[in-house]
Amino acid sequence: MSSVPESAAAAVLVQSKPLPEDAIPIKGPDFTKPLSLTELLLSYQRIGFQASSLSTAISITQNMVYIACISPLHETGFRLIDQRRWRLSDVPIAPDEPEDFLDPQIRASTKCTIFLGFTSNLMSSGLREIFRFLVQHNHVSAVVTTAGGIEEDFIKCLGKTYLADFNLDGASLRKQGLNRIGNLVVPNDNYCAFEDWIIPILDQMLEEQRTQGTVWSPSTVIHRLGKEINNEESVYYWAYKVPPLRPSLGYANPTVEQYPCLLPSPYRRLAWRHDLFPLVQEPRTDHRHSQRYPPNQRYFPQGQAGRDDYPRRRGV
Repeated sequence: MSSVPESAAAAVLVQSKPLPEDAIPIKGPDFTKPLSLTELLLSYQRIGFQASSLSTAISITQNMVYIACISPLHETGFRLIDQRRWRLSDVPIAPDEPEDFLDPQIRASTKCTIFLGFTSNLMSSGLREIFRFLVQHNHVSAVVTTAGGIEEDFIKCLGKTYLADFNLDGASLRKQGLNRIGNLVVPNDNYCAFEDWIIPILDQMLEEQRTQGTVWSPSTVIHRLGKEINNEESVYYWAYKVPPLRPSLGYANPTVEQYPCLLPSPYRRLAWRHDLFPLVQEPRTDHRHSQRYPPNQRYFPQGQAGRDDYPRRRGV
């Protein structure tokens, strides 16, 4: 037998170095044996690819909020307990650590702060009920989302969203007064109901701003709307009921163009001189607002009417 060339041996027959003792071997779940949901999820760590990433995410979540497996009355399930495992003492002291956090007792008692972030399409989906549970039971410290992530919650209190298909034709949907969000459809009447609900509230808020000097910010607006909706299905109702949680809008510059849904229609004769949010000081007159959003295009801004992929109304 001829000897292997050195170049080939160097490229192919490289001797493997020993792996660490705690290296995880790849092995999937064995479905020939009974598996509980807990055992199935635990097996994800050894599957590889995105399953292992999901396992890592589960581990991080368990460090934030303790998840206990319960089996009452022969039923298997999970229960979230407000017991956050992570402590500041779990990590080494950083070179620039503030003096207040050098005390071992303080580090051992400092828990994590959990921010829940999501986009509006997730609020439109069935994940909304999960968000509502987390907020209702005080499992998150703050909510950060977009303007659509606020309004969709209230809209779903006023009307239903339905399962559809990603491939539905936008032009046909528009003729039927339907809005497509991915594979969901929302009747246009829901958005009209939302506007009818929110306009009187904004009228009252504007009056309070004029007569009482109330300064409105994104979080105080959301807090007020959560109070006004008075519906236990709403995420922001529970944000209002469970202080000190304060949701905030994810955009840094809440202008009229970005948040037309939170501003009253000029045809209701509201004398707006400044944006509702004090973060924006640029004057926005009724004349400019009415030019950009004429009454027959409240839901379909200019330039979007002919698109095949049916956009959400009020998109800019």
